Amino acid sequence: MTYCMGIILSSKAMDFWMNSIINSTEHTKKMYKRYFLQFCEFTSKTPDEMYSERVKHQNNGHDDPREKSRYEILVKGFIKHSLEKYSVGTCKIKLAAIKSFFSSQNVPLNVGKLNCLEVQSFGIGQLPKKN
Repeated sequence: MTYCMGIILSSKAMDFWMNSIINSTEHTKKMYKRYFLQFCEFTSKTPDEMYSERVKHQNNGHDDPREKSRYEILVKGFIKHSLEKYSVGTCKIKLAAIKSFFSSQNVPLNVGKLNCLEVQSFGIGQLPKKN
């Protein structure tokens, strides 16, 4: 990643998010942060960049209407990539973390829950087998 992890962890958007989920346990916060940082690496964006872009896209600051769903597409790509290595349960937590970040910034994503049918629609074909 081109950004220093310290910059990401101390970003304004990240601080706002962590302060907004005060009712979550420390374990949940730690997991959400870890999985969201993986999403940052996947997108090569900082939390502040994601927030700024999402606000711009949601406020019609872009001529191309497809840009409004840019982060939904990125999230689906990230989850598809994650399903190749992680369990469905872990991917559900990853999705919850990302949705939590954007919701806390008042720019929610238009993505639903990850269920068995959606796993197949991500192109994986079947649920990962348990060892």
